[in-house]
Amino acid sequence: MWERVIKGFFGAGAPNPEKEKEGEDSVKFHAAVLNQSLEGKNYLVNNKLSIADFAVAAPFPLAKVARLPLEGFPNLTRWYQQIAALEPWRKNLPNLPM
Repeated sequence: MWERVIKGFFGAGAPNPEKEKEGEDSVKFHAAVLNQSLEGKNYLVNNKLSIADFAVAAPFPLAKVARLPLEGFPNLTRWYQQIAALEPWRKNLPNLPM
């Protein structure tokens, strides 16, 4: 996210390919953990919608722009689609280039 989106927004230079690779590896590792944790569950904590879901979902609207490697994580995809379908979530998202 930093290398591909935020860095450019602040004029902090071009993306560093090595840092991009590190970031992709980190996303894949953490997405796998989250994907496994969501197996058979709708939400992160006690299978109930909580602030944890919103905190973890916060960067997802920029996932496509940042080219985050999230394919292959069906539970994670399903979980975020549930969050993204919530009217308060949709209503409060800024107009982002998706």
